Amino acid sequence: VDELHLARTRRFLFSGHINGPTSETQKTLGFTKSGGVLELVESEQLVSALSEHTPPKGHLDLVFLNACCSESIGHTLVAAAGVEHVVCWQTLCEDKAARLFARAFFHACALGFDYATAFGN
Repeated sequence: VDELHLARTRRFLFSGHINGPTSETQKTLGFTKSGGVLELVESEQLVSALSEHTPPKGHLDLVFLNACCSESIGHTLVAAAGVEHVVCWQTLCEDKAARLFARAFFHACALGFDYATAFGN
């Protein structure tokens, strides 16, 4: 997560596992650090890192959480970090379905569709 503080970005894509709770109520994102070490990142850490990139300080306007049951973290990013658009999953999802959805979504964005239209297609 430290690297998120360094680079300016407009879109943040997470594709991985999010079902690693560190407590009864909080879920984490699993990032792979150099050397293959797993780093569990709580939503507060992600909010801190990404809020530096949302307007007026930055240009982050989309967070794409391509992971099972990521809706609660998505809501947190909108409310606490000020991310305008978050795409996330309410349910469990198969890896293949997640890959296909991400590919179709970003292809639609590359063709010039706004996020809502890209999501709906």
